[in-house]
Amino acid sequence: MPPLPGPLPSLEPQDPALTVQSGKYTNMGILRIVSTAGDLAKAAASVPPTVPIILGVSEIEPGADVTDDAAWAVVAEDVMVPATEQGTIAGPGEPAAIVTELSAEGVTRRLAGVQVLLLRARLLAQPGQLGPDATPADAEIRRADAFQAPDGDMNRFLLELADAVSALREEIVEATQAEHQPLSPAAQRRLLHAVDALDGARLEIGDAVRFGDVCELARRGIVDDDQPCQESRQADVRVYLPDLHGGSDETGCLRHVAAVEHGIPGAHRL
Repeated sequence: MPPLPGPLPSLEPQDPALTVQSGKYTNMGILRIVSTAGDLAKAAASVPPTVPIILGVSEIEPGADVTDDAAWAVVAEDVMVPATEQGTIAGPGEPAAIVTELSAEGVTRRLAGVQVLLLRARLLAQPGQLGPDATPADAEIRRADAFQAPDGDMNRFLLELADAVSALREEIVEATQAEHQPLSPAAQRRLLHAVDALDGARLEIGDAVRFGDVCELARRGIVDDDQPCQESRQADVRVYLPDLHGGSDETGCLRHVAAVEHGIPGAHRL
């Protein structure tokens, strides 16, 4: 698309290092179901005529029946997506331009944005009625999003990973049990060994969930005692860690703060 005229608009304040991933946009209008040409015309009339139309990833609402084809709908939404320095839509993995602004609070940096009309398929929990939340229908996208959780909680990523392993196991079992079997006996034997390995992987990933949401001391390996944090992150406390460069302040759960206080001379809570 051609560059936008004039200065780049901006999104809400975010991490300047952000690159474009699924779902990285700022809502500007209402989310609406588009089931007829008239509905699409109304959605298009709600934005300037030069605004581009783009397709987003399909989504599924919590509680939706994945076997109900009638529950799928097309939805439209007026959003801002990250823009490049040239004012074009930033593609996947492409750095977005940064807008520097001077305000009463001082100099702020924002991601540059482009207004678009976003269309995507959405599986509704209640057919014909929009729910408040939805996640990408593609499991790979859900895992990628979960891996970049802004709060550092990796539990959702690990659970999604466990689901992916379970799905692969089920696919292999179905292949080896197919009535009209195209696989040789030698291939089937090796696939059954793979099923055993996936059973073990599923157990290991399930155990890793205990360490999905951990304090910074554990996440960074400052304390690696193979023990999960016992409290939520709201209970974390600050601790001073001395080093050759003057020391640093870190946050940690009570268990791991106690460990650094015991194991690092000069470490103490703040």
